[in-house]
Parts: sequence; C-alpha cells; structure tokens
Amino acid sequence: MRFLNLLDTSSYTFFSLLCFSIVACSSSRNSYNGNEVDSKILKVNPTTINISANATKITLNISADDYYYVKSRNSWVTPVTTSAVKTSTFELTVAENKGYLQRIDTINITMGASNQQVIIIQKRRETIAIVPDKSGMENDAMKLVNQIRAGWNLGNSCESNNGKYFDSNNFSGSETLWGNTTTTKDMITAVKNAGFNAIRIPVCWGAHLSDVSNWTIDATWMSRIKAIIDYAYSQGMYIILNSHHDGWFEFDCDAKDSAYVRPREEAMWTQIALTFRDYDEHLILSGMNEPHDQKNNDWNAPSPERAKVQSIYEQKFINAIRATGGKNTYRCLMIQSWCCNPSYYSFFTMPTDITSNRLICEFHYYNPWNFCGIDDSSCVRFWGDDYKQYGNISTYGTADMINSDFATLKSTFIDKNIPVIMGEFGVNRHTFTSTEITNGLYNKGEESRDYYLKWLVSTAKSYGIPCFYWDNGALGNNQPTMNVMKSGSDAFALFNRSSNPAMNIYDPKAVNAIMEGAQTSSPN
Repeated sequence: MRFLNLLDTSSYTFFSLLCFSIVACSSSRNSYNGNEVDSKILKVNPTTINISANATKITLNISADDYYYVKSRNSWVTPVTTSAVKTSTFELTVAENKGYLQRIDTINITMGASNQQVIIIQKRRETIAIVPDKSGMENDAMKLVNQIRAGWNLGNSCESNNGKYFDSNNFSGSETLWGNTTTTKDMITAVKNAGFNAIRIPVCWGAHLSDVSNWTIDATWMSRIKAIIDYAYSQGMYIILNSHHDGWFEFDCDAKDSAYVRPREEAMWTQIALTFRDYDEHLILSGMNEPHDQKNNDWNAPSPERAKVQSIYEQKFINAIRATGGKNTYRCLMIQSWCCNPSYYSFFTMPTDITSNRLICEFHYYNPWNFCGIDDSSCVRFWGDDYKQYGNISTYGTADMINSDFATLKSTFIDKNIPVIMGEFGVNRHTFTSTEITNGLYNKGEESRDYYLKWLVSTAKSYGIPCFYWDNGALGNNQPTMNVMKSGSDAFALFNRSSNPAMNIYDPKAVNAIMEGAQTSSPN
C-alpha cells in the first residue's frame, strides 16, 4: 500500500497498462501453442491388425505433420522403439508365435501431444493333429478303470509351489519345496511291489513357465515330469497325470476371470497332450484337482456362475487333448466335480466328447473329516460301531452315509457306463498319550484306522470304484519314541521317502488293509 501511494495518477495508469500487456502477451502465446498442436494431423491406418502365427511384416500408413515416434510394448514386435521419424509409411516386423497362446501388442505412435494406437493380434501356434491311432488304446473307460486294483498318490512333490497362485510372474515351485525328496524309479518300484498297480502324479504347471507371456511350460520341467511318468509306465502301471494347485484357473472360476483363463488352460493342456501323445492307454489325463474359491477358503457348493465356468474349463481341457489326434483321440480323460466333492456332482454339466465312452469322473473322499483329516482336540480317533467303546466316533461319515454316497455315484454315472475313480482318500495317524500307548488304546486306534481303510476300499470296489491313497510323504511330528509311528494332521505317509532308494514301507498294516480291501471284485 505504501508503494502505491508514492505513485502519481499517470504513473499508476502506466504501471497498470504494462501489467495488462504482459498478461495479454503471455495468454496469446499459450493460446497460439495450443492451436498449433491441435492443428497438426496424426493419422494411422490400419488401427487393428489380425495376423497368423507366422513371422510377418506389417506396413503402417501414417499421415503426420511433424516428426513422430513408434513404440511397441513387447519384444516380439520390432523395432521396439524409434527415434524421430517422418515417413508416410512405417514397417514393423512380427516374430513367429511359437507358443499356443494368442498374443496382443499395442503399438503407440506419438507426435507431440497427439497419440494413436495400433492393436496387433497374432494367432496362437496351430495345433497339428495327427491321424487317430487306436493301437494300445483298445479299452474304453469302464474296461480300463476295472484294470486298476489300487492306486497311490505321489503327493506333495511335483505340485509343490510357493502359493502365489494369482501372480503368474512370481508363481514358482520345485519337486522338493514341501520337504519330500527327489522321486526315483526305485521309489515307484517300491510302490508297485507293495501291491499298487496305479499311480496318480499331481503336477503344478503354472509354477514352471519359461515364458509367462506365452504360457510356455519350461522344457526342463516337462522333461522331469516325463521321466517320473516313465518310472511307472515302464513297469506297466496305470498313471493319472493331472493339473494340481494351478490356482490361476482352478481357483478362478468366476465369469470375469474366464476370458483370461481359458486360452492359458488350452495352451497348457495342448503342450502336455503333445508331449505324451504317443503313450498308450496306461496314461490317463486329468483336468483339475479340487476347484474351489481359494481366495475365501470356501469349500461350499458352487454358485450357478462358478458351476458354469468350471464346466467350460472341463470342456476346454477335453477339446485341447482331442485336437492333437493320435492316441489322444482315444485317451481316457478324467473330470471333476466342484471341490472334487461327490455331493456336488448335482451342479455338474457333463462335457461332450468326440470319442464315446472315454470319460471318467473323479471324486475325493475324506469322510468323516474329523477322523480322516485332523489330529487335534476336535478330532475323533476311532471309526465304526465296533470301536465306539474306546472313544468318540463321528456322527457323520458313517457306514450308511458312505454307502449312500457310493450308491448315488453308481446310479448317476457307473450304471450309465461312465466309470468313477476315488482319486484321493486316506486317514492321518492320530496321537495318543504315553499312558494310552502303554494301556493298549493306541493299538485299538490303529486297528480302527486300518479297519476303516480296508472297509472303505472294499466297499468302493463293490460299487466299481477303485481308490487312490493320498500319500503326502509326511511321517508326522508327534510320538517319535515308544516304538510307535509318528502322527499328526498331515501324517498320511505309507512309505518313508527319506529312505530312498529303498523307500521302506513305514505303515505296513495300513498298506495291508488297503490291499485286502482292493481284492473285492468290481461288479462291472
């Protein structure tokens, strides 16, 4: 205020005009630059390009009033970046797509503040189907399943992963990550010598990608799985090879996720199918493990949306295998209910198949769970009316309930010539105190457990359902002394894998119980 008071009227007027002139000039300059940018033209044609999987060159027609820059987002389109360009045409080179996943790149063309985009969509590598080959594939699904006496799971090995199911860039795993030793042929021979003529090999594939952008399974991992399969295949065993803990698709059964999942599932199974296309009927491929809502740990019945999406995944799996031809035209394929729960087959839509009578339904069975799956204060350590005098037994998962479940599976599928396999079952070893071990209660507990295993396998076989025991390799953490087996909620091991290569039978009474139950004749 004091400064203005020192100015006379004419000085104040001049000062005001000077300020106005500066502002006006500044405003005029900004307006001019804006009009200049807006008036410059940048046009690109075409803006969407669909091409085959072959290597090719693309020419863009560009109208530009000034220098422009071109940048791609992926290395398979070159040049990835350019310096200033001012030609009316610009050429891009697209590399061959050697993968089984369609890929998309967005090309950005910029000129000052102007920007244009070109979308390049390159088809997936073509699946080359060979002539159908029925040699060694003569048995349909029912006849094949009837050849299986008893099965064993190579659990917690090839499906071991870091749990980052929904982060494909950080999803990883290894055969020994969850504590088991490297699988050897001697181990598989020990399983066969114990009486098992079939093996289920759970495998996580999405944790072993050499190229996430193209969903390419790592060649070393594929070779390793092939070697393990050959340990069993060379000995005449039946093999179930599945996708296990690939949560990026079996835990993502919402409609919003399926557009991402479907092409990757197809790419995955195409690679697996091509690798094992020449194997005979001893190899069964299985699409999923236990699809459920992992994010919310929800094992309840599926919503209509999830049931529908899971059915789409099952169909994609079948189509991908059949598309490769050869023996895969006739290969038996295994499909699952939601959670692999037999009670949820009511939500299931049976997929179609170009080859008749080659589908198998799978379910897992750990009923009653408080006897089969846990070893804590809420568990029961006995099963069956003959053993309730020694301790509590479960009010569900009774013999009547189990018979009812199996009868439903028989009338729904087996009687319609669709065989059923129990892909997992088992009972962990329960913990008993030193006093209970001394007074013989421990022996009664083990006797009850072995009775359950024999009864379950025998009853399932009487309905025509062969069973695969879930062996996760875990001996248990409790009871390392007093000359009894270790126990715990994860103590499912029948064999001591750490004794490799001999792989001694750790739980011989349980193995004998399973083998005795497996002698029951199938009705088919």
